[in-house]
Amino acid sequence: MTHTILSDLKTCILVSTHDRYEDVARFTVKQIERQWRGHPAIYLCGLSKPRDPKDLILRRDGADWIGILLDAVETLREKGFQLVYLVLDDHPPMGRCSENILNDVLPATIMDLQGANICLFGSGQGREVTGKLVHSAGVSLEQLPNAELWRYSLHPGLWSLNQLNALLIKLDQQLVSLDSRNAWTFERFSGTEITSNG
Repeated sequence: MTHTILSDLKTCILVSTHDRYEDVARFTVKQIERQWRGHPAIYLCGLSKPRDPKDLILRRDGADWIGILLDAVETLREKGFQLVYLVLDDHPPMGRCSENILNDVLPATIMDLQGANICLFGSGQGREVTGKLVHSAGVSLEQLPNAELWRYSLHPGLWSLNQLNALLIKLDQQLVSLDSRNAWTFERFSGTEITSNG
């Protein structure tokens, strides 16, 4: 009997967007459907007028990216998902995705290593490797040190929903002004201890 880890671990895809970029987000969804055979369920968050059953309900100001993502993550956890591929609306796949790697290898790896995130951008990419290399399921990954300034990138990546939820709760409590609750602030502060009230 053949089964994939994807179904065992309840993995989904979440595309984060805003009303102004809905067309870009819908293009990204089409590209995922075209380029990733056997992809998990795709959800969108951030739209004030959902047009599809997979569009999650917007319960906050459209400019509150951190709050919108927190609501979406909590909804996906309630649906029983454990892992999520988080994709920003302007990051469509432009070539064929490796179904086996995305559906089986990376979910097994993140669970085995009890990791928070596996960034699909990869390590290196023109910069020196500063973290420890860890190995699982035939994959070598760079474990970024806690002191890494940009520890959590928003390039497409696989996240543990529990760990992403905990991270977003921390940011939700500490970044109170609306202008600080955006994707750029998430990248800048998610891997650090925040000392101001944003």
